[in-house]
Amino acid sequence: MPTPKGLDNLRAFTWPNAAQPPQILEARDAYMHNLTTFDARYYRVDWWDDMPAGFTRIAFLGETPDAYRIRVHTEPRDFETMMARDEIVLVFSD
Repeated sequence: MPTPKGLDNLRAFTWPNAAQPPQILEARDAYMHNLTTFDARYYRVDWWDDMPAGFTRIAFLGETPDAYRIRVHTEPRDFETMMARDEIVLVFSD
C-alpha cells in the first residue's frame, strides 16, 4: 500500500489520453467492480518511493483467501501472478 503522499501524487497525475481520470481503488474493490462491469480496463500501479513509476494492464482471474490471481499483460508474453488485496488498481471506463 502506498503512503498517503503517494496516493496524492497518483491523484494529481495527468491522464492525457483518457476521457476521464481513472478510479483509484484497492484491489479488493477493483475485483468486485470487475464482477459487475465488463467494459473497464484495470492497471496495477508500480511505485518508486512515493511516486507512481508505471502502470501494467491486468485481468482478474480469481481469488484466494488473502490475494487475487491476476494475468499481467506484458511483452513479450502475459503471465499469471498474485496481487495483495490492498494493492492499488486504476480502473478506466469508457
